[in-house]
Amino acid sequence: MRRKLAAIVVLGLVIALKGAPAPPPAHIDVTVHEGTSMSVAVSPDGRTLAVDLQGSIWTLPASGGTATRITDIFNDARQPTFSPDGKWIAFFAYRDGGYDIWAIAPDGTNQHKLTWGPFDDREPAWSHDGAHVSLC
Repeated sequence: MRRKLAAIVVLGLVIALKGAPAPPPAHIDVTVHEGTSMSVAVSPDGRTLAVDLQGSIWTLPASGGTATRITDIFNDARQPTFSPDGKWIAFFAYRDGGYDIWAIAPDGTNQHKLTWGPFDDREPAWSHDGAHVSLC
C-alpha cells in the first residue's frame, strides 16, 4: 500500500512539474575591460567597432554602449575586418570542417562564404578598393 501511495505521489509530482512553465531566461549584463585572444576592427568612419569575442563577431558603437552579436554561436568567428566602404565585415570561421573566409553586413544580415576547399583560410585582408579579400 505504501509503495502504491508513493508511486502515485511521485507520478503526481512529475505531472505537476512537467506541466509547469519554464522560468524566463535571466538577462545578464557583462562589462568587459580586458580580453585575450580577441581582435577589434574599426569601421572606416570610426563610429563602429567589430569585435571577436567568445567565438562570435559583435558590433558596438566606438563611443561605448551595447554590443550586438551579428554571427551565430556556431561559427567560431575570428579577426573581423571592415571593407574600405564599411559595408562588409570579413572574418574567418570554422564551419563545415574547416576555416573559411566569410563576409557579413555590419547589421548581421547577408552572411555568406567567400572561400571553399580542403585547406584553412584565415586572416582576411581587404584590397584598397574593396573589390577583393586576400589571405595573409
